[in-house]
Amino acid sequence: MPDRPSPDVRRDEGDTRVAAILSASSVAVVGASDRMGPGRKVVENLGALGFPGPVYVVNRRGVAVAGKEAWTSLEELPGVPDLVVVAVNSAASPSVVAQARDLGARGAVLLASGFSETGEHGARLSEEVLAARGAMSLVGPNCLGFLDLTTGVGAYSGPMVEPAVPGNVALVSNSGAMACTLSGAAAERRIHFSHVVTTGNQLDLCIADFVRCLASSPAVKVIACYVEGFDDGRALLDAFDTARANGKTVTLLKGGRSETGGEAARTHTGAIAGSASVQADLFGQYGVLLAEDPDEFLSLIELGSRLDRPVRAPRIGAVTISGGERLLFADAAEEAGFVFAPLTDETVQAVIAALPPFATASNPLDTTGAGIVDGDCEAHTAAVLAVAGDPSVDLLLVCQDAKNGWVEAAQESRLFLDAVVCAAEAGAKTRTPVVVVSPTTGTVDGRAREELAARGIPCLMGLGQSVRALAKFARVAALDPFLRTPLGARAEGTGSRLDARTVIKRLALHGLDHWPTRFVRDAREAVEAAGELGFPVVLKLEAGFAHRRAVGGVRMGLFDADAVSSAWEELARAGAAAGATGAEMSIQPIAVAEAELFVGALKDEQFGPIVLLGRGGTGVESSGAFVVGLAPFGADRAVEMARRLPRGTVPGDDRAVLAEVANVLASVSEIIGEPDVRAVDVNPLLLLADGSVAIVDAKMVVDDLRG
Repeated sequence: MPDRPSPDVRRDEGDTRVAAILSASSVAVVGASDRMGPGRKVVENLGALGFPGPVYVVNRRGVAVAGKEAWTSLEELPGVPDLVVVAVNSAASPSVVAQARDLGARGAVLLASGFSETGEHGARLSEEVLAARGAMSLVGPNCLGFLDLTTGVGAYSGPMVEPAVPGNVALVSNSGAMACTLSGAAAERRIHFSHVVTTGNQLDLCIADFVRCLASSPAVKVIACYVEGFDDGRALLDAFDTARANGKTVTLLKGGRSETGGEAARTHTGAIAGSASVQADLFGQYGVLLAEDPDEFLSLIELGSRLDRPVRAPRIGAVTISGGERLLFADAAEEAGFVFAPLTDETVQAVIAALPPFATASNPLDTTGAGIVDGDCEAHTAAVLAVAGDPSVDLLLVCQDAKNGWVEAAQESRLFLDAVVCAAEAGAKTRTPVVVVSPTTGTVDGRAREELAARGIPCLMGLGQSVRALAKFARVAALDPFLRTPLGARAEGTGSRLDARTVIKRLALHGLDHWPTRFVRDAREAVEAAGELGFPVVLKLEAGFAHRRAVGGVRMGLFDADAVSSAWEELARAGAAAGATGAEMSIQPIAVAEAELFVGALKDEQFGPIVLLGRGGTGVESSGAFVVGLAPFGADRAVEMARRLPRGTVPGDDRAVLAEVANVLASVSEIIGEPDVRAVDVNPLLLLADGSVAIVDAKMVVDDLRG
């Protein structure tokens, strides 16, 4: 992809440039015709939005479109448009952009595909567009454009949801098709958008630019992002942080995996960096609600649109009319980490008084369908009101099947509608937030859906994903955002692996001691070194292998000279078979550890310098359980990072051990900041019984052109 403005410039100017496009007072659509196509759709959508400014249609024949007068070129227009929609093919797009620049337009939206996503020829067209744009801001190409339903400004070639009622959710999507899918599905849930933005190839303005701008909009409560790719992870994190600081809920659906690192770094760290687990950890630190799939994404959007984020994890009260649903809901909620509020004696007595003798006053509460199944809501309402009003209950969950499939005397069943109304009124009287959860998915009683939307009550579909989404929304992480640090160098090329001797020396420069290690050239030297170090020992093949064990390059537990001599011969044969004839070997005394950790660092293509911490050993790449930090950072941030390890990773979660681990993290953070260093592995970092740590193996990759 061609070079874009530097991240610092984009952070400083991105808000203004996006705002200029979203506030356009006049629009020209180049390539709109009387035939159906993207340009015509933009003109029609502007009419449906009630766009108050002039709309100029430009096409070769000068044919009017959707009642709008047409001109044959931009130069003929009676005024200068703020925004030009480029609805011509990719080959013709650069010249139209240049004409718009010369005319004085502030921005352009490029709808056509056929740019960098198609290969070398398309990449050249992208370069031509950038060269032609001057100071204009660009959206796209390969996108559907955008809608701002709060102002009626738009340049959107996709289908519009009817009616075009502005809401409080801003959708920002790499993909136009996903924007259509999500906006249509949201409409079924009575969720309305304030903005729909599709960024396409992000040749100029990117998702981070739009998020930062929308973060300051009073009309926006939720910023929902569908992201496929980004190349400036720190700008994206900074944008999410700005949104959170402005009180917005940010939810993210990430499509695809980055190929950052991997063979480029030729270390464990390289294989891990850019993975979904790394992205998830970083996004979570900045308060982003990361969805697993579109259904969960929509649930998070609905929750954010209709509820306020709690200041603490809520204690829940739950009500259903079914014993089976009660059991399933209790299982799902407890697995998601919810705490059921203990009901007071007064609440228990009120429930007992309201329900039949065979009902059990508990939380979750099964009202047994008393009365409500037959259309008499008095008993059920009294029980729900008692639970909602309990002083220990922060959130009322109503687990009730929402289907519209029952028919009674040719009429829809009122059961779900009545249950919704009972819960809504109980919530209103007690000022307790209410969420409805249907254990299955499908069509919802339309009257009930309207009732819920009018009262601002979320209705989540599908027991498991609904409860998981609610748990994510309710969970408040102890966020300690990273200091804003400059972007690190990009990881390009293959890099060169340093030999073990040099790695040990470079670690020492940063105050990190390596476990006692000797380097030997033959069996005799190995036996002598083992005697000096003390048995038992471990012998390792040093030949620059990324994974020494994969070629049989390690022999553990050597208790005497004969064992060392035999191991030497075996490793020599293994090295020769792998193409490393005459390789040097290293020998170390055995370290008895209580646990193994992995510490790695990389100059990541998306996030710049990062440091990773997780369980160590041979399964490091497959475990997927890491905490991540943006380097550089100091001792305090390193301690917080170490404390985020899953409980049990450090035996007894010993604070002294955590401090030792944090010291290694901070030092590795310094090392990855050195100009020539591209990747670092410390694996394993052993946690010893005396509370100290030991680096027994480390790798380092540096730039090929290091001086």
